[in-house]
Amino acid sequence: MACYIDSYTADKREAEWRQTIETNSETIYVAVTQNRVAGFISYFMRPTSSDTIELSKLYLCPSVYGKGLGNQLMRHFEKNIELTSASAISLYVLDCNASAIKFYKNQGFVFGDDSMTDSYEGQRIIDVQMIKNLIKSSQ
Repeated sequence: MACYIDSYTADKREAEWRQTIETNSETIYVAVTQNRVAGFISYFMRPTSSDTIELSKLYLCPSVYGKGLGNQLMRHFEKNIELTSASAISLYVLDCNASAIKFYKNQGFVFGDDSMTDSYEGQRIIDVQMIKNLIKSSQ
């Protein structure tokens, strides 16, 4: 999968982020440690389902793996969506990304019924859906 991931060049990523920021299509939180970006999370309300928030990206610099930053980003994200109408969070993760799947399972996600398949240089790429149902406190 490294070849597939490597296909996302800096130019492609810059164009993707420029589009996201200019259209305000996602909410983005950035984690900074020692005056450097160490990770980020972004999400949006699913257009087809106002009760589901789509977690589109969660990335961390390898230098901060295992230090709890991913957990902090997830807590911040979930705290900030408490007042929305969302009853679930959905995301897609590469089926071969065992560490990400383990992380999301530890966050309370389970596998959903959906998946997306693509191909890259003759290789089949599968993103599987994971879902977390949100527990709403009665007010």
